[in-house]
Amino acid sequence: GRYTFDLAFDDVIKVAVIAHPSLLKVPEDFEKYKSTAKAPLLVNSCTTDRKFPLEAQGQADAILGGGLFAPGYKREHFEGCTHSFAVRGDMSDPKVKAGKEGAFKATVQFFIDHLQSITTNDEL
Repeated sequence: GRYTFDLAFDDVIKVAVIAHPSLLKVPEDFEKYKSTAKAPLLVNSCTTDRKFPLEAQGQADAILGGGLFAPGYKREHFEGCTHSFAVRGDMSDPKVKAGKEGAFKATVQFFIDHLQSITTNDEL
């Protein structure tokens, strides 16, 4: 999360995706994202995450969601998953497997949707 946000703050990336973010200050970093970043943001979140708990997820939604962030914001939520599910999840657990696969699919689709509009506008 931290490195992706820093790259977006510096306008280095055109689209941002984070999964079970860590090292972010909530709400400060999300407020800065709204005022500074231009990259659409996807957050893949989960039920149990001490580094990005449900309260922080709600704060992120309140700051960026509902059309408040013009480039685009989406948060996917995967029930029954814990922090690191998208990279180190227990694939023998059906909920974690579904979360990991769901986060992958959401990420690919988000990049397709947002990079396609950028390349159409010759911004790459």
